[in-house]
Amino acid sequence: MGLGSGLFIRNSLRSGLAHAEVAFPHHLEEEVLNTATEALAFAKENASWSDRTGDARAGLDVDVRWEGKEIVWEMYHTVEYGLYLETMQNGKYSVIMPTLELFAPEVGRGLRETGGNFD
Repeated sequence: MGLGSGLFIRNSLRSGLAHAEVAFPHHLEEEVLNTATEALAFAKENASWSDRTGDARAGLDVDVRWEGKEIVWEMYHTVEYGLYLETMQNGKYSVIMPTLELFAPEVGRGLRETGGNFD
């Protein structure tokens, strides 16, 4: 599978609002986890909505797990109003999708550098 077809971002209204699915060898999971951790810190720091309680910012989280042959990187809110924060005013204050779009290419670069084989 080529990199172009193996890395994509999909909107979701499940518990995780959006996630990136990446098909890679198992030994490269750590690379995806490292990038997901960096992306989470970036999202928490750069969320454009105002904090009233700090719960929403603190409630941003990521999960990296295997589903079959794919590593799923899911970023989500743990507060019940997280969907509202991501979609209000046509996504003007969204932090999850912009963060995934920014960091997903980093996963591909990092995997190439660590010897990822995409063929």
